[in-house]
Amino acid sequence: MAQASEAFERATQPKPLSDKDFLAAVLRKRGDLQEKVDSGKITPEFPTGGAAVTVILGDEVFKGARIPVAIPRVNLERRLLEHMMDCGLPFPEVTCFDEEAGFFGMTKTPGDSFYKKIPGMTPEELKNLAQEIARTVVGMAKAFTYEEATDVFGLWKQYPRLKESQGFMEDPKVQEALGGALPACKRLAQEYVDAFSKKKPVVMNVDVHTGNGFVDSLTNGLTGIIDFGDVRYCIPECVYMNALLNRFLPEDKSGYPEEFAKAFCAACTAGGVPMSYRHVVLQLFANDIDWFQTAVSKNYKEDIAEALQKIKGVIKKLDEMEADTPAQSPVTQSHRQRTRSRKAALAH
Repeated sequence: MAQASEAFERATQPKPLSDKDFLAAVLRKRGDLQEKVDSGKITPEFPTGGAAVTVILGDEVFKGARIPVAIPRVNLERRLLEHMMDCGLPFPEVTCFDEEAGFFGMTKTPGDSFYKKIPGMTPEELKNLAQEIARTVVGMAKAFTYEEATDVFGLWKQYPRLKESQGFMEDPKVQEALGGALPACKRLAQEYVDAFSKKKPVVMNVDVHTGNGFVDSLTNGLTGIIDFGDVRYCIPECVYMNALLNRFLPEDKSGYPEEFAKAFCAACTAGGVPMSYRHVVLQLFANDIDWFQTAVSKNYKEDIAEALQKIKGVIKKLDEMEADTPAQSPVTQSHRQRTRSRKAALAH
């Protein structure tokens, strides 16, 4: 009976929009492009990957919802881009839209992807790119008032899970599984709560990964950032912003080089959106602890081992940063001051 119900549910679900049907919908809207496609002046290109359906027609890109339930999200992305069109930011400009059908057209971003170019960049080029991207983050944050972010656009409010980060440490199963890493985890959980409770949210595109940015093929200067399907009102360091989520284990090279992340945080802070590289790493710790606790509660042994390895890697990284740059963390600095005071008192 259950199998029959599931089969009926699958049969009644709307079929995802095909590339061919999406192209037909776009060309119905844009008769000028229909003529160019028919004459062979433009050859439609369909990028692979992504939850949306996309077609490139000449110097324009069209993005739409594959299934009806995704239409509001696509329309929101278009409205956000329209809102920022006069801000002087290197983002696509909306060229047309069909709100009912759930798609819009935008200008195509020129250049090569970050993914292709970053491995060959010099340290100076990396620093310059980080600063250019930071300027877009600052500009985007300043483009929205609180009312616009929350009431007009209804952006998802994402805040750090402060209480949970410490609550995990009190679970006996978690404590047992953490073993010798428990004291460091408790110390870092407290630092996380102290640091993130004072931060203020801003509007951010949290999907700036290496496939969503482009640079000039010759100069390596920023030409644009694409894909605004995941924009949130959030604490900058507490989102999964892939431009910052570089890892510290040898086999895990996702994200951008560390020097990029450091320069990015410094440039954002200078522009008025405070970001701390140490707190980015601290958020990685919080993410891994969350994953670890879930794995322990479900007794997923492989996940427990993998999450613990990542936790230890982040602890090692934070300890190294603590030794090299104590001024980056007011919490750590005050802890050291208290330690020195206690040592001085004992000496007397």
